[in-house]
Amino acid sequence: MKRTLVLTLTAASLSAVSLLGLGTATAGAAPSKSSAPAAVSAEFGLQAGKFYVYKDDNFKNGYYPFVRSDGNLANNKWIGGDHARRAINNGTSSVKNSTDRWVGLYDNADDGHGCGGAKYSSRPHSEDSDLTNNGFDNKASCVRFR
Repeated sequence: MKRTLVLTLTAASLSAVSLLGLGTATAGAAPSKSSAPAAVSAEFGLQAGKFYVYKDDNFKNGYYPFVRSDGNLANNKWIGGDHARRAINNGTSSVKNSTDRWVGLYDNADDGHGCGGAKYSSRPHSEDSDLTNNGFDNKASCVRFR
């Protein structure tokens, strides 16, 4: 009897989640401006709560996820794409912020006094498919979560 009740309740819960559309990692996120965000998410395993940098425009050709600040990107390597295992430093062309926090990219690495130089800010739950229009293409050397 208990087993039947638990199975029935589990099935009902799963059905409700499916009907309400709550079973995705992007629930509550801002609508995407990208023409193919689902393909990118599936290809690179986009997860909520991470800040992603991409090697090329439109979230292509390698990525790297961050969950906290990183004062020097020289030791990080691209994942996937044609640039896999090459250094990330000064190579970011697009970003996706699936966190609840503002994230800043800086063009100077942390020298013990914090990141510096020019700055690009990414709003929570946002994306930018081309950093060129912000004058920050291929400049990121430091990531700071706020």
